Amino acid sequence: PNDTITREQASAILTNFFDLSLKKDAPAYEDVNSGRWSEQYINLAGQFMPVDEKEGVYYFRPTDSATRIEIAEAIVKIIKAFE
Repeated sequence: PNDTITREQASAILTNFFDLSLKKDAPAYEDVNSGRWSEQYINLAGQFMPVDEKEGVYYFRPTDSATRIEIAEAIVKIIKAFE
C-alpha cells in the first residue's frame, strides 16, 4: 500500500471506478503504443488526467509515477463531467 503507482495504473483504476467512456475529440498519445495493456485505459482516463503537449503532439508518460495532485485533478474533472 505504500508503493507508488504509475500513470497507466492510475488510468486503469479511474476508468474502472468511474466507468468512463471515450469522447470523440480525445487526443492520441505519441508515447502510448498500440496494443499496450493500458492503451484503452489511457485513452479513457487521459481525457481527465494532465498530459504534456508539444506542437500539437500529446504525451501521456504512462510509466511515470502518478502524483496525488494529478489523481485529484482527474477526479475533480471526472466528477464535473458527470454533473
